[in-house]
Amino acid sequence: NAAAGKVLMLGYNRTYAIATATGLTIPPNTTRIANGSKFKRLTARSGTVTDADYNIIVSSDCDIDRLEVEAVGGISDVGGVVISGDRVRIGEIKVNAVAAGSGGLGSLWNAVRVGTNSGKSYDVHIGRIECANWDRPIFVRNVERFSIGFVSVTTYLRGVCFDNCGHGILRGGYIRGLSANATGLAGENGILFDCSLAHGETHDIRIENVTVDDAGEHAFRIGGTFNVRNVWHINCHAKNPGAGTSGTYPPGNNGGCGFKALGPTGTLGARHQNIHYIGCSVEDINATSIANLIARAGKSNF
Repeated sequence: NAAAGKVLMLGYNRTYAIATATGLTIPPNTTRIANGSKFKRLTARSGTVTDADYNIIVSSDCDIDRLEVEAVGGISDVGGVVISGDRVRIGEIKVNAVAAGSGGLGSLWNAVRVGTNSGKSYDVHIGRIECANWDRPIFVRNVERFSIGFVSVTTYLRGVCFDNCGHGILRGGYIRGLSANATGLAGENGILFDCSLAHGETHDIRIENVTVDDAGEHAFRIGGTFNVRNVWHINCHAKNPGAGTSGTYPPGNNGGCGFKALGPTGTLGARHQNIHYIGCSVEDINATSIANLIARAGKSNF
């Protein structure tokens, strides 16, 4: 009954193989009950990144208790789950890859993407996201009014990226484990705020109780091509931010910060606005690179 919605109930503790190249689509107005079951992709997927390239596509007005995907992974695997609809509620998403460094060939190749490819998604709420062995596991993009309860990320280059999204909150998280592909270049952050569409498109976001360990560069970073506005870091902790490898010291190669905010320097007169750090702390600065510490005469960044 399309008017009343659909209920998709999986079997108990089963593994459902995905053999098709384009994965599965959960249609609108679906309530899905996992019963402890998961999906497993049999072959890696590579190519142009569109919604159809992901394992699972979640449409509008879906209510899902748990969504688990086991991916083959590897450097050319494009990702796991994309939420492209509105008014979506998911209790837990778990997307782990067997091979480390998965999705390493593309910045848009993510384990979980919250938001549509273009346009906007609205009202997406997720209780927990868990990812392992993805270089860029979680991308929150082109979505308004969202919430994520907790993220658990193991082995990463860029843990969570927020881009062109607003009125959202991340209530907690633990991001740790440096990818073997990490070199300390720009963008290798635990939490990254980007703004690539227009001034103010990334706005009004709170992250609370997040610990970032082992970032290749900065642990928490606000950057972007355009202005980012109204961001709160509350009770966040940076441990062992990375060495950073942007040039030769001086003036480059200054190492990774615990927290860094830098306005869009390519846009004359542009400034980030209303950036807050409340109850935050940093420890074990740049311990990943003794050589860089020596080059900087023992100085390192907060």
